[in-house]
Amino acid sequence: MAQVRFQRAATTFVLDVGNISRSGLFVRTASAAHLGNIRMGEELDLDLFAPAELRNIRVRARVVRIVGEGEPHQWGFGVNFAALSPETDAAVSHLVELAAEGRLRPPPLPTQQPFVFLPADEPEQPSGGGKGPGPVRGG
Repeated sequence: MAQVRFQRAATTFVLDVGNISRSGLFVRTASAAHLGNIRMGEELDLDLFAPAELRNIRVRARVVRIVGEGEPHQWGFGVNFAALSPETDAAVSHLVELAAEGRLRPPPLPTQQPFVFLPADEPEQPSGGGKGPGPVRGG
């Protein structure tokens, strides 16, 4: 439905939002390494973005729940929003309304493979792609 981005040292995390309310949201992560970077009670600056919005929504939030048990698709952490400005509160309220109406959907999956894999027996070309016309011979 949406994603959040936050910075931790030199790493930028972009994770999916599982659900959202006017008071907070649940961030999904299937990685124990991601959960290991989160501490109960810590405050995070999150950039919240969804396909329905044309801009990021910056929110400050406190971690209030960490779920690392059960199936990996259930893992994640819950946050409560800190005091929101009127503009940010309105933007979050808009996302909550869209989610309640079922109008927030994840972005479509790519229709093509993002990478092209060469067969193992094909030699790598120094130019970075495909077979060329062959070596140039002097005359």
